[in-house]
Amino acid sequence: MIIRLRRGLRLTKRNPKRGYSATRAMGGKTMFDYLKFIARKYGAERIVMAYEASSLGFGLCDEGNDAGIECYVLAPTKMPQSEEQRKRKTDKRDAQKILEQLRGHVLAGNDLAKVWIPDLQTRDDREVVRMRLEIADNLTEVRTQVRTLLKRNKVEKPKGVGNAWTDSNVSGYVGFRRTETSWQRELG
Repeated sequence: MIIRLRRGLRLTKRNPKRGYSATRAMGGKTMFDYLKFIARKYGAERIVMAYEASSLGFGLCDEGNDAGIECYVLAPTKMPQSEEQRKRKTDKRDAQKILEQLRGHVLAGNDLAKVWIPDLQTRDDREVVRMRLEIADNLTEVRTQVRTLLKRNKVEKPKGVGNAWTDSNVSGYVGFRRTETSWQRELG
């Protein structure tokens, strides 16, 4: 019995020869309970699932492993495909390709194009590093915006203020006001 998971589909009973379809949209616990129900119904001793790596991370794999389901995350770039398959990429074809890869692994022992799944501590450490890099990028962007705003308003750097964004250099701009132009006085 093969169970195929596809994105964006409703839970449907299919021809037993072709298997059943389930979707993550129905909720992780419900989906895994359904997979276990189908496995018990047909006497399956082992449940194996796989999905393509994505920006969503390894949460589905963690949930599957916690539910006692053997789970693999596959690298889409390492899965063999022809030029024609690259041009005609759909969720249904992707699901079929993953099914064939998994079937070959389970039944014939073929290698899977799986990715390494780091432990939770490593993932947390990576998240801290990513956040720090993102904050540094945001800080650089804001500094550029401030410089551009000052330049646009013809505010020159006070004497003694260097290029670094230190407290003393930034405080040189604090309280500094641009002189009013004649049209601003008239409107004012």
